[in-house]
Amino acid sequence: MHRLIGCLDRFVGCLEQFVGRVDRFIGRLKQFIGRLDVLVGWLGQIYGWLTHIVGHLGDILKRVSSLKDTFHLVK
Repeated sequence: MHRLIGCLDRFVGCLEQFVGRVDRFIGRLKQFIGRLDVLVGWLGQIYGWLTHIVGHLGDILKRVSSLKDTFHLVK
């Protein structure tokens, strides 16, 4: 009977160790996903700024083109 209890005790200890390792792995995975989420947020912000700047550049080019056409008509 003592052997059975000792065997079960070791089994439970191994199981607890395994669960602890899985728990640590899940914690690290959550941390990685959180950092990845922050990175994606930054990339989205940078993309937004770039599209905003490109939009302004497009407006400037339209105005320059319009002025160029106006001066060609004047000549």
